[in-house]
Amino acid sequence: MENDSQAFVGIDLGTSFIKIIAMKAANKQINVIGVGIAQSQGMNKGMVVDIDQTINDILTAKADLDKKTQVPVDQVTVGIPTGYLTIEKLVGSFELSKSPREVNENDLQQLVGQMLKEHRTSDRDFVGIAVENFSVDNFNGISDPLGMIGTRLSLKCLVYSIPSTIFRNILKCVEGAGFKVKNLVLNPVSVAEVALNKAQREMGAIVIDAGSGQTSVSIFQNNLLIGNDTIFEGGKNVTNDISKILRISEKDAESVKIDYGSLKTQQIKNDESFVIKTLDQSKEIKTRDKYLSEIISARFEQIFEQVKKVLIATHAFDLPGGIMITGGNTALPGTEKKISSILDKNVKVYLPNQIGLRNRIYTVVYGMVIHTWQLPRVQRILENSLDVNHIKNVQPRIPTEVEVEQVENLQIDQNSQPKKVKSQKKSGIISSISKWLRNLFE
Repeated sequence: MENDSQAFVGIDLGTSFIKIIAMKAANKQINVIGVGIAQSQGMNKGMVVDIDQTINDILTAKADLDKKTQVPVDQVTVGIPTGYLTIEKLVGSFELSKSPREVNENDLQQLVGQMLKEHRTSDRDFVGIAVENFSVDNFNGISDPLGMIGTRLSLKCLVYSIPSTIFRNILKCVEGAGFKVKNLVLNPVSVAEVALNKAQREMGAIVIDAGSGQTSVSIFQNNLLIGNDTIFEGGKNVTNDISKILRISEKDAESVKIDYGSLKTQQIKNDESFVIKTLDQSKEIKTRDKYLSEIISARFEQIFEQVKKVLIATHAFDLPGGIMITGGNTALPGTEKKISSILDKNVKVYLPNQIGLRNRIYTVVYGMVIHTWQLPRVQRILENSLDVNHIKNVQPRIPTEVEVEQVENLQIDQNSQPKKVKSQKKSGIISSISKWLRNLFE
């Protein structure tokens, strides 16, 4: 855990909003001292699609934060989307010396740096590392080897990477807004930090982050993120459906969703209705609340049937820690019951309880700050080897229209298997999870 009397700042680059929060640690507690938010117009489904616009949006959110607190902000923690995440299991060892000596910080950095160098590719960057365990001279199960005496240090860990294009464009935007990136946190790890308790993270649980541009499904076990998949649909798709079906603008569709939307379809009376203006604003039309609810429910069923397929394929439903869901697409009345019905499992919706953050859109940014504040000493040392600390003067590029369109068109037919964007290495991890869980519960 970092020293007290220190400010921590996190940035979450979402499809709909840029969120920045500042928190101050004191007396082994941490509290919110400021929140900044701005509309996000340069991000889409976890990717930067307009660098200048995203930089401006970050600066707008920063200006909003500055109205509420004068804390100096230079170094920040940045959330990393996992739509194209690869998870690899690495094992490595490092000879300390011929005769026994103490393990120091430099030894850890050399070991991890060596392991990452051997597996680094030109098109992907390492953005996270999670320790399974250390060994000193073949004595296993060590969580913190610093100061221990031996001749050889070994490490088993999971490492996480995403395409360099996505990662470096995120870095360029954050740094272009005047910040130095100090820490990276994978978005599902941020959610798990605050939405799951220690026993859930240890025994195994499912975290679903239902955002505006995508719905992330993550599996945690032994305090590690061991599996992740993403459905590239979210709250924005719900708004688009309303816009197209009711033939109104997206702005009006979003207002209608917020003001009248509900997933309690069966409880809505047939005579309940609202009035909206047509797309050309020439006349008003009357729409039934139940019809709106049916439109919203149809998209939720499409999204969470895909989620269900992912969880069945990985046998994650067998985990004892249950399912926790959060994100902006969980705010409508009846969400918890509706998703529980689709998944045929009890689901709990998480809402941050910090004053000033009692909105599901802040879960990720709140969790990343808490995670950074609580990072153990060893984890901080290891993260110094991640690619954020070694990329210099690299010019990222904006995804092409074809690449963005490919993401937007990632639809899953109701009768087909989910289409997943992931490498063979990630598939191996998912397969291993599936086999491990089958063996555990058979």
